[in-house]
Amino acid sequence: SDVCSSDLCGEAMGAPSVVRRSAPFPGVRYVRCRECMTVQVAEAPPAGQIAAFYSRFYINAAHRSLPDQILGWLRGVSERARARSLVTYAMSQAGGSSSSGSLVDFVSGNGMLTRALRAAGGSGAHVVSIDAAQDVLSLHGVANETWHVSETELLQRLGATTLRFGAVFFSHTLEHFVDPLGVLRAVTRRLADDGRIHVDCPRSEE
Repeated sequence: SDVCSSDLCGEAMGAPSVVRRSAPFPGVRYVRCRECMTVQVAEAPPAGQIAAFYSRFYINAAHRSLPDQILGWLRGVSERARARSLVTYAMSQAGGSSSSGSLVDFVSGNGMLTRALRAAGGSGAHVVSIDAAQDVLSLHGVANETWHVSETELLQRLGATTLRFGAVFFSHTLEHFVDPLGVLRAVTRRLADDGRIHVDCPRSEE
C-alpha cells in the first residue's frame, strides 16, 4: 500500500490514498492522502519520459502535422501570457520587488516561466532554472544557472547551495514530487529574508 510522505498525518502515515494515473507519464501513479490531502507521486517518472513528453509537445515541431504545429503555436502563446501574468501578480504581491535573492523556476519544462522571470527581473537578476530532463534545460539560455537533478539530487543541492532565493515558483509542478513537503521545507531554508514561494497547483476533482 502507498505511504504518505507527509508528517502532517502524525500516526496516520499509512492512510488510504486515492490513486490516479498520469496521462503524460504512463505508469506513474499519483496519490492523495485521505488524511492530510497531500498530493504526491508514488514514484518519480524517469528522466527519459520527461524529456520525451516535452519534446513531443513543445520542442520538435518540424515532424508534426500542420494542425498540430498550429495548436502548438497557440499553446505557446497562451502559456507565455499565463507565465507573464503569474510573475507580474507574484511580484505585485511582494511590493513590486523580487527581493535581493535569486528567481527560481522549479521544474521549468518548456521555459516559459523562466523567460518571464528573466523579463521581470531584468539583466541584473540571477535566474535559476531546474528540471530533471537535461535536453529541456538546454533551451534556457536566459537562466544564469540550470540544475539538472532528480528529486533526491535536488534535496542535496538545496542543502549545499549558498544561494538565497527571492522568489520561488512551483507552477503545476509541486504535485509531481514524491515528497512535496520535504522539497518545500528545503526551499524555505534557502529563502531570503523577504523571499516568497509561489505555488500554483491543479484543483482536485474529488
